[in-house]
Order: sequence, then structure tokens, then C-alpha cells
Amino acid sequence: MSLADSLLDALEHFTSRLIAFRRAHPIFRRPKFFVGRKVRGHEFRDLLWVNPGGTPMHADEWHSGFGRCIGAILNGEASDVHDAEGKPVHDDTFMVLFNAHHEPMRFKLAGTAGLVWRLLIDTREEGGFLEEPRRCLSGEEIEVADRSMCVLCLEKGAESAKPARSRRRAG
Repeated sequence: MSLADSLLDALEHFTSRLIAFRRAHPIFRRPKFFVGRKVRGHEFRDLLWVNPGGTPMHADEWHSGFGRCIGAILNGEASDVHDAEGKPVHDDTFMVLFNAHHEPMRFKLAGTAGLVWRLLIDTREEGGFLEEPRRCLSGEEIEVADRSMCVLCLEKGAESAKPARSRRRAG
């Protein structure tokens, strides 16, 4: 088998696993966009953008140098999506970290003390999916390789994924 065939096989395997992952999690195949605000009946937002420090992004941060390095928390419990019978569609809560920078970037995992995230996908790894998910605590820093992404899932039974409040800047 040639190197090209080997790479093609690896890409096909990763893609098929990614498709299965998406099928298993309705949060990644919503019929409508996230709104980024609290959904009626829920304490937290359906989508929250976080900076590498693990705190909610402010408007001015979208134009900063680390704008190529962002995270998104997709709250599987704060869904405004319903199934064909009118029942709310719930899923796990995920944090997706993106690093489009040409160097590795450290991200502080969002959430209140004691939350446990499981690292499921790290595209720096050859297969993308970790054979054994790695447990990480909120507040812990993880390195996201250059031009890669990581997907973490909030461990069931964990408390709020709401990031710690950051102080508003004066001015």
C-alpha cells in the first residue's frame, strides 16, 4: 500500500467516525441556528463563545490577535429544538476549541470549579478520536496544536458549564 493510499484510508476512517459522532449527537445537526442567549426555561445560553482564558468573549476580543483561537460551548440542555412529537431535544454539552494559529495555543477549560470535561477528539492525533477519552477539570489548561481543534464533552452529573465571570473592562 502506498503512502497516499494509507493517508486516504485514514481520512476515510476519521470521516466515517465523525459522521457517526454527528448522528449520535443532535446538537451537531440542529435544524436552526443557535441564538447565543438564554433559552426560555433555562438558566444558561444555548451557545457561548469563550476566549483561550476560558471566559466569555467580549465584542472587542473578536478583533484581537487570539481571535484565531476561540472556543464554543454548545449547551445540550438549553435547546429550543423539538422533535416531531413536540418534545424538547436534549443532548450532552460540548466545548469545541479551535486553533487556526500557526503555533500551539493553551486554552483554560471553562466552567465552575469541579466540572469534568472528557476530551473526545483532538485532530493533532493521527486518528482524531482518542481511543480512551481524557478527563480534564474546568480551570485546567490544555494545549491545542496549531491549525487543529479539540472536542470535549461535559461529564454527566456535572454542574453548570457556565464559565466563571470575568471582570468587565473599564472604558
